[in-house]
Amino acid sequence: MTNASTLIKNIVASFGIKGLALVVSFFSTPCYLAFFNDNSILGLWFAIVSVLNWVLFFDFGLGNGLRNKIVACRSRGSNEEARKYVSSAYLSLGILSAGMSIVLIAAIYIAPVSRLFGIGAHAISTSDLRAVLSIVVIGTALQLWLRLITAVLYAFEKTALPSFIALISNAAVLLALFVPLRCSAASKLFYIAWVQVLSMNLPLLIATVYYFLTKFRELIPSFRYISLEHAGSVCGLGGKFFIIQVCLMVITSSNEMLIARLVGSESVVYYSTYFRLFNLAITLFGLLVQPIWSSMGLAIEEKRYRWIKNVHSKFVMAAIALTALCFIGANFIHPIFRIWLGSDTLVPSIPYAYIFAAYTGSMLLLNASSCYANASNALTAQMMGLGCGAVLKIPLSILIGHLGIGWIGVVFATTLCLVPTSLIQTIVARRDINLKLLNNE
Repeated sequence: MTNASTLIKNIVASFGIKGLALVVSFFSTPCYLAFFNDNSILGLWFAIVSVLNWVLFFDFGLGNGLRNKIVACRSRGSNEEARKYVSSAYLSLGILSAGMSIVLIAAIYIAPVSRLFGIGAHAISTSDLRAVLSIVVIGTALQLWLRLITAVLYAFEKTALPSFIALISNAAVLLALFVPLRCSAASKLFYIAWVQVLSMNLPLLIATVYYFLTKFRELIPSFRYISLEHAGSVCGLGGKFFIIQVCLMVITSSNEMLIARLVGSESVVYYSTYFRLFNLAITLFGLLVQPIWSSMGLAIEEKRYRWIKNVHSKFVMAAIALTALCFIGANFIHPIFRIWLGSDTLVPSIPYAYIFAAYTGSMLLLNASSCYANASNALTAQMMGLGCGAVLKIPLSILIGHLGIGWIGVVFATTLCLVPTSLIQTIVARRDINLKLLNNE
């Protein structure tokens, strides 16, 4: 059974660490504006970062699959079997990451990248843009592989540690923005790309070496423990998570690229500013969801469905309450922007803020019920709902874009693609929990 005090400590620690991370995020936007002093290049960098986030989705679900497998092994006390899953997952993801980086770099040198990112040759040459993208892709592929350590940490309910690693990485990027550089905007783009790659990978590398040599010696990856059967099992479960990840990526992480392509890279700066603000609610809610996921997995193994029902109900209520706060906060978007950015460089819009509040609410409700679905491997509703949303996202964004409402139309399309799944997933999870509770009483 999950230790309640451990769970509470993890949640409190995660909130503390994330509070510091929010401070870093709060200052990063004005620092980026001051560092680049060119909205077209800054918009390009934000779009590149969004591509980086796309690549991070492509762990083929192995991280989440490994996490659930380790939780099941923990409930049975089988460290040897867990080590087979860990070893097989590291080999599988290593091969997939290397292959993916080769394919993406080839695509970068074939595709018209300047046109795809909506940036002109006067801002940065195509050759320089391709070089920056190559740096980011290679660094992200390495990050994808090294990030498996966070799945192990989550499985052992050490949920504050991945947040701490992310905090160190983001703080390093923020500090790098204070370095006074007297060079072209293109040169600054190269600089920040290298900073991003090193900042994201070094903390993960250090954490991987430290934890496998100390806390998780019984799980340290070894070629002797690689098993095709265990690799297939992780990949099979991971494949379902991967489908969900890809669909969610198409729906939520394509916004910067679509805005850059449909409206222009400068509009990405406006989108990113709103997104960073409203994403705070999603981030805070995630601090509750992450510690509970593994605990809920153990509770499912132990058939403690009354506790699961109680937690799920509280999550849904918390999501509704946070959504209401977002809509209330949207009315004060003007003073918030003024205090945050320190100038009127970016003029906010209350209607735009309402649309972002609706988007945030749909994500919160989806996360509230996905916690149970992910822990129980009941992924069908998510796969079908998000699959339909992914198919509709791009044509719907283009269609709404023709109405002439600007870049906010992409956010509105994203919200429309998320709302049905958020509602259906909540109903399905509630029904499933009630049925299992009834059958076990």
